[in-house]
Amino acid sequence: MREVLPVIRKDMTLKEYMARAKAKKANRKARGKLIWSAKPKPSRSAVVKKLDAVFSLYIRARDKRVANGLCVLCRKRPIEVCFHWISRGAFATRWDEANCVGSCSGCNYEETFRKQKYRDMHIQLVGVEVREAMEAKAREAVHIPTAELEAKIRHFKGLLESGRLFFKDGVADLLRPGDEAVTK
Repeated sequence: MREVLPVIRKDMTLKEYMARAKAKKANRKARGKLIWSAKPKPSRSAVVKKLDAVFSLYIRARDKRVANGLCVLCRKRPIEVCFHWISRGAFATRWDEANCVGSCSGCNYEETFRKQKYRDMHIQLVGVEVREAMEAKAREAVHIPTAELEAKIRHFKGLLESGRLFFKDGVADLLRPGDEAVTK
């Protein structure tokens, strides 16, 4: 079988061609290492998920201090979840501190069936004007850039780590499975 030689330019010797090909290959290899060694950027959904977890932990820690560890809504059971007065589907109010309180899972579940009761409760707490302003804000179509979401993660992590929310027993009892990774 005959060996096929590469086509060489007329002004180049075989030695020059081989040296140039070797340099090209080394350059490709170096670029590949740079591309693959870089840490991949997290997807937007991963950033949103992490922000949800950090924000939830922050709200639960904040309201644990305010409500002495009990659900802000019923004052009977311990705080387990972050309750949103207006659905999390509205990105404009999803991470708004005024839209959230720490609650037990029972109150959070009951709200899905008795929305008017919890809307009235929210109006009693903050007033009609604030509630209507929040509802108007929730109706706005908002796109929050990923960089801003990452800034919010840093903000809420900073509030959690500052120690201003913690007291003698810390937030260990607020952590749920998977929250340990969020605080790192």
